[in-house]
Amino acid sequence: MNTPLKRLAASVLAVLAAPAGAVQLDYTLELGLLHSDNINLSEDDPVSQNVAIPAINFSLRQEGATVQALVRGVAEYRNYLGNAFDDELRGQLDGIVNWTLLPERLSWTFQDALGLQPINVLQADTPTNLQQTNVFATGPTLRFRINPVLRGQAELRYVDSYAEETEEFNSRRWIGALRVFHDLSATAEVSGNLQTERVDFDQDGLENYTRYDLFARYTSHLSQFDLDAALGYSRFNYRHRDNRSGVLARAMLGWRPSARSGFTLSAARQYSDAATDMMADPGTIGSGSTGIIIGDTSIDAGVYLEERLELAYAYTAERLGLRVAPFWRKLDYGQDTRGVDQRGGGFNGELSYRLRPQLRGGIVASAERRNFAGLDRRDDDTRYGVFLTQQWTRHWAWRLDLLRGERDSTGDGVNFDDNQVYLRVSYTR
Repeated sequence: MNTPLKRLAASVLAVLAAPAGAVQLDYTLELGLLHSDNINLSEDDPVSQNVAIPAINFSLRQEGATVQALVRGVAEYRNYLGNAFDDELRGQLDGIVNWTLLPERLSWTFQDALGLQPINVLQADTPTNLQQTNVFATGPTLRFRINPVLRGQAELRYVDSYAEETEEFNSRRWIGALRVFHDLSATAEVSGNLQTERVDFDQDGLENYTRYDLFARYTSHLSQFDLDAALGYSRFNYRHRDNRSGVLARAMLGWRPSARSGFTLSAARQYSDAATDMMADPGTIGSGSTGIIIGDTSIDAGVYLEERLELAYAYTAERLGLRVAPFWRKLDYGQDTRGVDQRGGGFNGELSYRLRPQLRGGIVASAERRNFAGLDRRDDDTRYGVFLTQQWTRHWAWRLDLLRGERDSTGDGVNFDDNQVYLRVSYTR
C-alpha cells in the first residue's frame, strides 16, 4: 500500500512501545464461508460462487500521558473457490494517534483513513469495480492560554490522498488553522475558526486550488443533550476558473431521553470533496460495526456542495435492540464536470431479539434511491435479510446471515438481484 499507510504503521508501533499495561488491544479472528447466486451482480448472466473469507477485526486504544491513540481496522482475504474473480485482500482502517511533546502546549497528530471505494460509482460493487483508497494526515497542534476563559489553538497538517486506480484522486494538501475558544460554562463553549487549505493534484491537467473557511462554532454537552453547531463561509480560489463560495452550516443535536434510547439529528450545508469526505471524524472512530463497509463516494478530484439531513434512533434493552437511520443527501458539483450530481435518500436499520441467554436473532434492512442529474437515471437499491448469532463461550461465537440485494435502475444493463448465505465462526480475545 502507499507510503502514508506505512507512516501510520510506524505511529501504531510507537503506541505499542509505550509502557506495559498502557495499551488495550482487542481483536476478533474470523473464518467465513459466503455463497452468492450472483457474485458478479449481473442482470442477465449471473454466476453462482462460494467464497472463503478469513478475516481479522481489531481495535487499539492508548490513553497515556504522552501518547493517546484510537485505531480500528478490518482485514479480510477473499478466496473465490470457483475462480469467478482473482483472490483479493481487502482492508479498512480508521485511526488517530496523538503524541504529546509539551503537556497542554504542543502535540503531534497522525491520522489515517483506509477504505474500499468503487472505481465507477455508476456500476455495481463487483471486485473488478473496487479499489483501496487512503487518506493520511500528520502535523503539529500548538495550544496557548490567553486568559482564564479564553484559549487559542494553531494547527498545521500535511495530507496525502491516494487511490489504487483513480489517479486524479491523488493529491498533496497543506492545511493551516487558527482557532480561539471561549468557555461559557463547564459544559459549553464558543469558538472562532479560520482555516486555509492548499490542494495540489499529482495528475497533470487538473487545476489546483486554495480553500478558505471562516466560521463560528458552539458546543454544549449536558446529561441528556448534546449540541454542536457551526455557521460561516467557504471560498475556493482557482487560477483559470471562476471562484466558488457559499455559506457553511453544520449542526448536530443528540438527545438521550433514557439510559436505553437516544436520538441524533444532524444537518449540513457545506463544500467537500472525496478526500475530505473519507477522513473520519476522530469522535466516531471505533463506533462502527465490524466488517468492511464499501463506500459510495465518487472517487475524483471534484469539489461539490453537499446538503445533508440525517436522523438516527437507537434503543437497547435486555432482550430487544433497535436501530433505524433515515437520511437525505444532495451533491452539486456546479461547473466542476469531474463529478456526477446526485440527489437521494433512504434508510438503514436493524431489529434484534435475544431468544436465549446466548442466542440472538434479528432482521436487517436498508434502502436508497439516487437520482443522477444530467444522466436521466435513477437507482433504487434495497438490501434486507435475517441473522442468527450465538455466543458459545466467552471467546467463541458463530453467526449466520441470509441476505438479498436488489437494484432497480433506469440505466441500461445495471439491474440485478443477489441472494447470499454467509456463515462465520469467530474467536474474540
